[in-house]
Amino acid sequence: MTENEFLLYDRLQKIKSTIDKYGEDNFYLSFSGGKDSTVLSALLDMACPGNKIPRVYANTGIEYRLILEFVERERERASVGVGYLEAVCTY
Repeated sequence: MTENEFLLYDRLQKIKSTIDKYGEDNFYLSFSGGKDSTVLSALLDMACPGNKIPRVYANTGIEYRLILEFVERERERASVGVGYLEAVCTY
């Protein structure tokens, strides 16, 4: 096992043990559509296949068009789905 494989295995075990400890219903993933939340979403699916942990995206109205398109593709692809919140300005 290479060092990178060991690190991946270790992190997947940590994610799984934390979710097992507190229960899947007590988690959600803030999903921005960026590289970090996208990787974390993939790790979550690798650690806990078939999980129902929601991913939540908040559209603040200033996101790049490509990010919005990516999030929409993820909403269609993901088995869990991505919740979509729209910011509302009242001023």
